[in-house]
Amino acid sequence: MPIPPPLQRKLQQALGTEAGDSLVTYLDSVEAMRGDIAELRHDMERMDDKLIGLMNANNEKLMGMIATTEARLEASIQRALREQTRFFFVAWSVILAFVVGLYVR
Repeated sequence: MPIPPPLQRKLQQALGTEAGDSLVTYLDSVEAMRGDIAELRHDMERMDDKLIGLMNANNEKLMGMIATTEARLEASIQRALREQTRFFFVAWSVILAFVVGLYVR
């Protein structure tokens, strides 16, 4: 939107002819850039949406990997606990047999 002539005249009177013309030229160039800025803003919003989509996809992959690793770790811990329980059962059985043998003797 161009600057209205009355405003242009007042700027030239207040600032002087050269400064007023420079300010009007600058404001016109800023006005011309508004469309470019709006287009850039629109492009940035689209890129933000793409980035959010990529982040969500990576988050889902990461959560899947964490769940798989957690399941493997839990299975490993359960297997180790079974082996430990078996060992302690055998150890207590041997000790009990030894104690009973001493008692019977």
